[in-house]
Amino acid sequence: DDKPPKRVVEALFRKYRKKPKYSDTIDAPWILNRVPLATIVAACPQRFAPFVAELTALANGDILQ
Repeated sequence: DDKPPKRVVEALFRKYRKKPKYSDTIDAPWILNRVPLATIVAACPQRFAPFVAELTALANGDILQ
């Protein structure tokens, strides 16, 4: 799927949550605090996984090219 992760989450909120609308500034931190990082990476391999890989490399002291 070529939809950005934000749009995927918005669609899931519309389908399964009673709250009327997804708010990225409120709901994203709530989700990220409760879901294992590996689950999010697996769900968003095209965009989020590379982001996490870069952050992990930086945290390990690697130099990005």
